[in-house]
Amino acid sequence: LCAGAVGTPQLLELSGIGQRRIIEQMGITCQQELPAVGENLQDHLCASFYYRSKRKTLNDEFGRWQGKLKAGLQYAFSRKGPLSLSVNQAGGFFHGSEEEEHANIQMYFNPLSYEIPQLANAKLAPLPYSGYLVAVNPCRPSSLGSCHISSQNPHQTPQIKFNYLSTEHDRQEVIQAGNLVRKITQAKALKDITICEEKPAQSVQNDAQMLAYFQQHASSIYHLSGTCKMGPDKQTSVVDQQLQVHGLQGLRIADASIFPNITSGNINAPTMMVALKAADMLLQAAT
Repeated sequence: LCAGAVGTPQLLELSGIGQRRIIEQMGITCQQELPAVGENLQDHLCASFYYRSKRKTLNDEFGRWQGKLKAGLQYAFSRKGPLSLSVNQAGGFFHGSEEEEHANIQMYFNPLSYEIPQLANAKLAPLPYSGYLVAVNPCRPSSLGSCHISSQNPHQTPQIKFNYLSTEHDRQEVIQAGNLVRKITQAKALKDITICEEKPAQSVQNDAQMLAYFQQHASSIYHLSGTCKMGPDKQTSVVDQQLQVHGLQGLRIADASIFPNITSGNINAPTMMVALKAADMLLQAAT
């Protein structure tokens, strides 16, 4: 089963595997009670800081139809140009404070500043000025959410509760993250090419306002994981070290839902590692 941190617990619960109370409330017969299904949801929460630049950026190119056409043709015929690159041109891991033993903040630098419209299926909208943005997120959040079915209908969106910033640890880390962005953008290399901070600008002058900025403007960067965590106890986990669902034969899970804890960085490579290990386990079991 490889449906991801949302789809995997949804399919398990629709099949009668999970918390008895939730399954039976939906009129489904409980086939295997596993209380941890759909629990332990973790994600990286990211906020962006917007800057007006003295130099031209990709805003100037993608803000005009001529620039979009040029970039499209360049990529179509040569596989080069801005469309051949990731939107994140640089990034790194940082210590939010001198007291942190390990890097606990991840940061991304984009030579394009944009907003994501709230409408479904809306496209990125470059801002109408030369600008760049710095996006930042804490690496190891401690807030835990959940993902459970909302009906017997497999096409019905499940109930997802992220519970972002529900712990003091996470609230302090987003304050660290925001203050670190400002510290770095005040360094000479960036300060020399920056006119001003457009957002949050003067609306954030202290830690309480920084926390409020994250609460109002931060969003997921789609690193959902942990909803079918690995562990030895079927009361607190869903799969064992061989990725087999507790109490069932012939069913393994191989996606980010099995992570006991979210990884410090992006989850794509770790998920591919899980897939590789799962393939080895299946081959060994078949021989």
